[in-house]
Amino acid sequence: MEADATTLSPATPRPAVAHCRIADDKFLEKMEGVELDLSTLADRTGLERRRLRYVLDHELVPRLKIDVVDDESGRQRHFAEDVGFGIACAVSLLDTGLPHETIRQFLSALLTVKIKPDDAQRALASVLQSPKSPLIAHADFGGDGWVRLRVESYDSDWLKSGRPRKPPVNFEPLVIVQLNIGRIRDLVFSRG
Repeated sequence: MEADATTLSPATPRPAVAHCRIADDKFLEKMEGVELDLSTLADRTGLERRRLRYVLDHELVPRLKIDVVDDESGRQRHFAEDVGFGIACAVSLLDTGLPHETIRQFLSALLTVKIKPDDAQRALASVLQSPKSPLIAHADFGGDGWVRLRVESYDSDWLKSGRPRKPPVNFEPLVIVQLNIGRIRDLVFSRG
């Protein structure tokens, strides 16, 4: 079985930032020296721990897998803050009543947005790494894979699944779901 950076098996070496695997007695490699568990994430965000666990159990965060080894069941799940951000976003969307597949589609599309088409770094990584707090940042989902990222004065415009494809003339979705990713980031990363 081949593993990517977000799916780890017990025999797979850990990447520089562990994007989720149940921790054994040792800490996982950490993003900026911080590791979270569900209780800490619930305390920081005010989201219910059972809702956070629900998002993990139903795999609502795209490309995030948590492998539970038989002898680790019942142990706390540990993860980096960027993973906590994705979990908190999924819970926030779930609490609005969005269906599971729509949540996965929204977050998947958001992960593909780049500030410039030829940039290697995703725009969401810039949001998470920004030292500014509070950060005014919103992600909009117009359904059918259309997404828009607005951070301070930057506006990605509507993109189809993150590709820099121009929307049809006068495109405006009939329904727009807006996620306040700046506020979620500030809560998860304890910046506000």
